[in-house]
Amino acid sequence: QLYEVKDLDLKAKPTEYLDLTALCVLGPKEPWDEQSLYALDQWIMRGTPTAFFLDKYTVDLQLFWARPVNTGLEPLLAQYGVKVENDLIFDRQCQRVSMASRQGQFQMTTIMDYPLLPLVNRFNPSHPAVKGLEVVAFPFVAPLAPATTGQATVKFEALAESSNVSWRQTPSYVHPYQLPAPGPTAPKGPFPVAAILTGPLKSYFTGKPAPVEMPFPRQEANPQGRLAVVGTSALIDSNLPLSPGNGAFVMNLMDWLSQDETLISIRAKGVVYRPLKELSAPTRQAVKWGTILGMPLLVVAGGIMRWRWRRRWHQQIAQVRVFPCD
Repeated sequence: QLYEVKDLDLKAKPTEYLDLTALCVLGPKEPWDEQSLYALDQWIMRGTPTAFFLDKYTVDLQLFWARPVNTGLEPLLAQYGVKVENDLIFDRQCQRVSMASRQGQFQMTTIMDYPLLPLVNRFNPSHPAVKGLEVVAFPFVAPLAPATTGQATVKFEALAESSNVSWRQTPSYVHPYQLPAPGPTAPKGPFPVAAILTGPLKSYFTGKPAPVEMPFPRQEANPQGRLAVVGTSALIDSNLPLSPGNGAFVMNLMDWLSQDETLISIRAKGVVYRPLKELSAPTRQAVKWGTILGMPLLVVAGGIMRWRWRRRWHQQIAQVRVFPCD
């Protein structure tokens, strides 16, 4: 209700696209050709704030196979100053999923953690796009990093990070029952899952011929670049178990890109997340057995105390002497 959304053909030349407030590249699955890359580059050089929601893998949730995705956007983003890594983030702080299994004639449902659906609650406290958010689910997310070949003038700033109990790993078969444990050399988190790039940007096609004509003069630089990069597009997939904060995060990002931040603080107030604190294994065992044995022990202790009280009362009664009246 708050936005006018259009599908944009990057290589088309209608004048109706010239008033774009922000551009969103949402989960491409096929390689981009040079004409599309040039058109995107020129929209960004023209000053259009852009958000990239990129997947490094597509996951078949029926067969649980992870297939790598090649978009061809990697060199362009590296030129701007960000790299989307080729791994996925596994996180013990994650969403739970229900898995059905058959045992004989009965079908059982098991609720279990799924580390490929991280729940992120580490946000940049100084950035308005995530201010006030408590948790956002980032399914099948790839970590981000500053590109070493990028432009030194561009500022890379993490918006959200995975937890301290996360790790990176190359996925293949991602069934919840058969996820591999982190190896001894697996990089440990936290890892950036969403970031922004601000500052002067230079065109990726500087010194190269224009492969397609655009509806505006060619631009070689954007003195005030404003980009956002997220390592997954599945955070808006309604078929996945998401967090109430996902919608607020995406809309906040769009507001920040379009430099309209008036609704950000209001929107975050409706999202509440109160996770249980992470406990050590000995503490969890103590709580478990305390819960199982504590109540019976209290009942037994209460019974013993009452038995001793009644016994003392009977002894006192037995010591009372009755004298006959004259």
